[in-house]
Amino acid sequence: MAADKRDHTRQQLDFLFADGDVFEVCLLGIKEPRHKLWGGEFAGGKPVSGYFNDKDKAVEAIHIADEQVKPVGIYLTANPCKPELLARANNRLMPTKVRTSDSDIARIENFFIDLDPKRATGISASQEEMAFAEELAYRVLQDLIGFGRMMFALSGNGYHLVFKANGAKTADIKTFLNNVADKFGSPDVDIDRTVFNPSRLVKAYGTTARKGENIPEQGRIHRVAKILEVLDV
Repeated sequence: MAADKRDHTRQQLDFLFADGDVFEVCLLGIKEPRHKLWGGEFAGGKPVSGYFNDKDKAVEAIHIADEQVKPVGIYLTANPCKPELLARANNRLMPTKVRTSDSDIARIENFFIDLDPKRATGISASQEEMAFAEELAYRVLQDLIGFGRMMFALSGNGYHLVFKANGAKTADIKTFLNNVADKFGSPDVDIDRTVFNPSRLVKAYGTTARKGENIPEQGRIHRVAKILEVLDV
């Protein structure tokens, strides 16, 4: 397992992207509309995002944002973008109304299963709810023995199983997710059927999920997303 928060992010980038690939970093839930990280430009009502082909610069920007801006969440495109998108924001973050669409994706390299405890909207999962999601995630993982190289991660309020696509198309991924959700449907945990599209965002591991208030006495805390294992299953 990666040693510190920046290591988790770099390990995720190396799993998802080849060196030189362009990918988007997106900050959602900005509480401070002006920040020196994006030159003090006003970001009110707009996401802050940028396109990177330099993983070191991406890690630096992600963790300055996580430590200083403290957004609700920081995300990455799960798949590489077309190289020309670098001209939107070249290895930096900035307020923008334009984000990555499915047609902006260069190729499908990755997809993921997203398991989230069912709870009220806009709050962090409790420790008990997280336990339900963890148990189901391990059941799904055991069922996929032989599927290939994957990354098992805590998303902050649930769990991710991230796979290499190995030539799978969007329709194949959609069918796969529906099959998993049908087989492992649970009254306590939602398996998201909608994360099949190529431009889907995935949590940046090593960053904090800040959904709702941080209430330790309820077990509803802001957790750092992190990689638990990278393995061949």
